[in-house]
Amino acid sequence: MPIHMPHDALFKALVADPARATRFLALTLPKPILDRIDLDIPATQLPGSFVTERGKQVHCDAIFELRLKLDDPRRLVILLEHKSKIDLETPVKLLQYVGEILDSDFGRQGRRWQSPAVLPVVFHHGRKNWTAANRIGSLMEDGTEAEPLGAYMRYLLLDLRHALDRYSSDPKIYAVMVSMNVVWMEQELSMLDLDHVTAGLVPGSQLEILTIDYLVELTNLDMERLESSMKRTRKENGEKDMDTLLRRMKREAVQEGLERGIERGIAKGKAEGKAESLIKLLNLRFESVPGSVIERVQRAT
Repeated sequence: MPIHMPHDALFKALVADPARATRFLALTLPKPILDRIDLDIPATQLPGSFVTERGKQVHCDAIFELRLKLDDPRRLVILLEHKSKIDLETPVKLLQYVGEILDSDFGRQGRRWQSPAVLPVVFHHGRKNWTAANRIGSLMEDGTEAEPLGAYMRYLLLDLRHALDRYSSDPKIYAVMVSMNVVWMEQELSMLDLDHVTAGLVPGSQLEILTIDYLVELTNLDMERLESSMKRTRKENGEKDMDTLLRRMKREAVQEGLERGIERGIAKGKAEGKAESLIKLLNLRFESVPGSVIERVQRAT
């Protein structure tokens, strides 16, 4: 079924595995920071949801604590935010998130608390250049007193359009990056891009399922092209891997319930014109979708 907030869902799945998240950060962070990090120790993912003093629920995309090398006892926390469109409020939101991270860390450490270094990183993929301010000081009135504060409230920006090649050394990460880039640049999914995807993803993995779901929903991918790519990149295992993928996708859909899945897709506000996307994905997941189901989707969306 179509994925709710598909870009966020795929990005969070990419960094859900500690080893893969560590590799992603190693390919993302600037060298002066990487030189101080012990990359042999996988990143530890920290809770990303907080309740503010006003009772508001705050959700960060991903927060990681990285171990520094032995001669540096300090802690480094990476606040990773994914943005699929320009958000002018980003500096303010990041400032709030950093405050919640420090408050939560203080609550765990108590009187022995020593503040970790927190580095906000914004990962952007979209068709337009990022135009939000890169530091909180840019949102303040000019003045000598505001500048010292604003100078330190910066975040690291990474724009996928200009950084795709840096991920090419890791096939799994590159497969996801290529998929996201194709979608947001509104390009057709070429056979070369599709081959990067099928060659890079681990057969039968959850990340493979989510990435294929993402491409089926948002690009021109169909089962014939997918199978052709798998046979080309995985040689004699291609047909077997295709069967395994479809079985896993079908099993997951059955476990959730086909009827409930359709209802949920409809209930989440599928606007007019989205029926084709839902039917397309059902056709990929199931050998045969009854005509009555197709008619129901078309009526309800």
